[in-house]
Amino acid sequence: MQYATEITVNQPNAQLRNIPFVIRDSSGVEVTGETLTGSEIQIAKNVGSFANFAGVVTEIGLGLYSYQATAAECSELGFLDVRIDDGTNPTLHVIVQITAIDIDNASGGVWNAVLENTLTAQQMMRLMTAAAAGELEGADTTNVIIKAANDNSTTRIDATVDSDENRTTVIVTP
Repeated sequence: MQYATEITVNQPNAQLRNIPFVIRDSSGVEVTGETLTGSEIQIAKNVGSFANFAGVVTEIGLGLYSYQATAAECSELGFLDVRIDDGTNPTLHVIVQITAIDIDNASGGVWNAVLENTLTAQQMMRLMTAAAAGELEGADTTNVIIKAANDNSTTRIDATVDSDENRTTVIVTP
């Protein structure tokens, strides 16, 4: 089971919406066997009003529990306050941040974002790496070829230069 201190907004994978918490009595001893229902767990989005929970509570053991929030409960950027109050033990608040980007799996969003014209961040990084570390061909001619770093079979940059060594045409293959 995975646990979250931050959840991606509208997270479709229920396993990535598990919020861990420990119930302790007033002496600090972990409480087992709790069955939380109705208003004993309430959810507030961004310091809003609390509402009864709609997700699933699971006891893991030794006082550790997990609340699996619903996608609807994680539908707004900001903070999700999970308040646990069983009427017997001290009230507990667990705060989870709802983020726009899945930090642990950012390659899907950040690297595929179009940054300039039609080039994504990943494509721009390939071109920059080739320019800095790729094999160079034809540096003393009017046609300069730069290969992908560590891959001499892929041309990343193909530039035509004039007699003053100004680029007149550049073809990139990101």
